[in-house]
Amino acid sequence: MMDTQFHVEVAEQFNLTPEQEEHALRVLTVPTFDKLRYDLCPKRMSDSRFWFVYFMMWEQQKASLCKGDQVTMLRQLMRDIVSIKDEAVKGLQPHVRSGRIPRAKLWTTITGCNLYLAEDPHFFQEALAGADTSNVLSYTDGGFRETDHPFKAEAELESFKLLLSLTQQSINNVHRKFLPDFAALLVSSVTTEQALTILHLVLCCSSDRFFPCTEETESIFLLKFHNQVREQFPVLYTKMGFLGINLNQLASTWFDRLFVGTLKYKTILPIIDCFLYEGWTVLECTALSILFCSSQSLLSTNTKEEFENNLFNLPEIVHTAKFLNILHSYLEGGTPVIQQPLPLPTSSPEFLFEPSVYPSALVTESQFLQLWSWIPPPIKIMTPKLIYTSKLDGFNLTHLYHVCKDRAPLLLLLRSAEKNIFGAYIADELHIQPHFYGTGESFLFTLYPTSVKYAFTNKNRYCLLVEKDSLAIGSGGQSSGFGLFLDSELHHGSTQHCDTFDNVPLNAGKPDFECMEIEVVGLYD
Repeated sequence: MMDTQFHVEVAEQFNLTPEQEEHALRVLTVPTFDKLRYDLCPKRMSDSRFWFVYFMMWEQQKASLCKGDQVTMLRQLMRDIVSIKDEAVKGLQPHVRSGRIPRAKLWTTITGCNLYLAEDPHFFQEALAGADTSNVLSYTDGGFRETDHPFKAEAELESFKLLLSLTQQSINNVHRKFLPDFAALLVSSVTTEQALTILHLVLCCSSDRFFPCTEETESIFLLKFHNQVREQFPVLYTKMGFLGINLNQLASTWFDRLFVGTLKYKTILPIIDCFLYEGWTVLECTALSILFCSSQSLLSTNTKEEFENNLFNLPEIVHTAKFLNILHSYLEGGTPVIQQPLPLPTSSPEFLFEPSVYPSALVTESQFLQLWSWIPPPIKIMTPKLIYTSKLDGFNLTHLYHVCKDRAPLLLLLRSAEKNIFGAYIADELHIQPHFYGTGESFLFTLYPTSVKYAFTNKNRYCLLVEKDSLAIGSGGQSSGFGLFLDSELHHGSTQHCDTFDNVPLNAGKPDFECMEIEVVGLYD
């Protein structure tokens, strides 16, 4: 593949000439090319950037080819652009399937919602201004029930109804049956603006990737699933025919409602994680996973009513972790096996985990990036925000507790009189308690004069001791001291070796220190 990286990075805006526009309309009649563009834009790159890459490579290659080789050239261009796409998403799939990334940030990233709103920040307001929000078509068709969705408040229900009124006129009849449950799932995790944008991208701009666009395509999807069941569950398939079970009708019920009312809600949400990244195939694999989990109990039934009751009781018999392991096996194209939960990969896709801002004035950007590389991968998708600084808030532990109330995780940064910089990643909320508590995700670190992370050792559970007049992190060992200790004035502290983190004294080996500056950085979804 030719070297196009520099050009791709600088081509934020690219206006087509009339000749290029005519050419673009012609090549978009090629179905595979049209699908490729939908796969890439706007999720992987902007539409402007896509056409810049295309025409740049077109001009570079066409000079060496005769007119009869234009089909060959088009295929090569598609392979080159696909290579750009594959490199951009390399390593992302395991993170999506892990189920440990904050859902709002995940959904808005993998659907292209963030990029779309950045390019069109007035999209939501323009949609509000141009829509009749007084009329909402019936959304109870197809089995939808409000009680199937845990709307947290009346405001969330109103947000759901607003989404229906803004979207119902811009989608086709095939998509309309998917809308109620899909919209309700979205408002459970993202804002109304983000939910509307995702609906627009998924229902209006993604061809058949997520949902069938026509009744003909829907029939093809159902036929494919029908054949998969016949091949993978021949005995169960015969049993269903004997009992008079309409497989297509059953599948339509599952697909139309995105399995709401069939599976537990906490199982459906990670399925939607995968669906928004991988598309319709996730729904097919979910249905196959249901049959895999319940095949033994279904084979023991003797009547149609008994068969359907067994399916209705799926939330009680399907364990979430087990079910998701089976689903992941199907998505990988293999035979389902019961595995341990999918581990989060150690490497992180850069565009997801690069911090959006560097909020600290106490450390340099490179030091903050070093610290950022140490925090758990699921947390790196969050946005860091400076919530406490001694320059503005003074040195007061009580005030620090107040500012940090109900917030976790936290980054605690200190600069001593010796100009050493060190601190702690605190994974748990700060609650005043007479005993140690906390998880093994917390750790101690130094950033200057050396950069070292001191991870949890599992030798004891002395992670946090939050008292009214002091804060201690880590303890145990021959020193009988704390890994990091701060007094009520946040002015004097100590640091000693502790078994919890197996650290050396953080202040360049000196046990006592005077705190000259302190910052607390909160991490937000």
